[in-house]
Amino acid sequence: MYLWGLLICAVLPFAGQVADAAVRVELQGSTMGTRYAVTYCDADDAQRAAIQSEITALFVKIDNELSNWNSQSWVSRFNRNETLDAVAVPAHAAAVLQQALQIAAQSDGALDPTVSPLIELWGFGSSKDWVGPPLSFEIEQTLEHCGYTKLNFDAAQRLLRKQVPDLQLNLSAVAKGYAVDQVAVVLAGQGIEDYLINIGGEVRASGARPDGSAWKVRIAAPQSDGVVSASAVILREGAIATSGHSQRFFKYKGQRYAHIIDPRSGRPVESQLRSVSVRAPSCAQADGLATACCVFGRDAGMALIESLDGVEALFYVEGEAGEFVEHSSTGW
Repeated sequence: MYLWGLLICAVLPFAGQVADAAVRVELQGSTMGTRYAVTYCDADDAQRAAIQSEITALFVKIDNELSNWNSQSWVSRFNRNETLDAVAVPAHAAAVLQQALQIAAQSDGALDPTVSPLIELWGFGSSKDWVGPPLSFEIEQTLEHCGYTKLNFDAAQRLLRKQVPDLQLNLSAVAKGYAVDQVAVVLAGQGIEDYLINIGGEVRASGARPDGSAWKVRIAAPQSDGVVSASAVILREGAIATSGHSQRFFKYKGQRYAHIIDPRSGRPVESQLRSVSVRAPSCAQADGLATACCVFGRDAGMALIESLDGVEALFYVEGEAGEFVEHSSTGW
């Protein structure tokens, strides 16, 4: 998933205190084509090197399994494999695939992990041979090789089988959020309960800062003349992810094409909905649902969010005069 706008982290007074001796530790770096920042509270700074090393190793593992831009990753090798035999799925890829397939079923295919050939067809993938928007017959031909129902996944055995040889995976709509969740697992393994994790704007928080103040996230809202901070959300436990198409698009002969592809039509989404931020217990779930809602549009997307326990969302819709209007779910 491409994030529309960066989530900005700040603080807000919060009733409650963490340990008096806790100090603030910040780790930063690059992964998955973007920047990450991990801020946590610890009794001292002694674990910094070990935690940084573990996080770095984690990102390498995820990239080696899930990156469509890494030609030797598991997903790239799976995509090149045209046999219909069952293929073993490594642990991280299996977890992301299971989450993606669950959201695909919940959204009637608005999120579809087999959309990779369409992403490439429209020039938003790793291919360097793209020359312009595809013709209708090319889209129809590509759709024949897509569809999450053409996958047979045995989650217990971690075995995956294609029903059509040319079917390919792209799990980026969930992978970044999943990486955030896995960093939280790393921190928990080191006994750290107070943290804020941000990978390219996908955020997960727990507990509070050293001074007892809560984590606060400001969601960047679309504007006709740029990007400004908008709604602020207190995030004590859980995650927020944002998806949208205000920034990543191309124009061809005056026509605007957004990077988010509707897997059902095979074409870029055309909607006045510009961005969706989803709050959920896990960042993987929030990540995937944000993309699904962008495909669905405001009304169907809102209905999906309202049907799920523990999930809320904020929608930004462009009005007729170019203004952006907030629409939020019941519990946002």
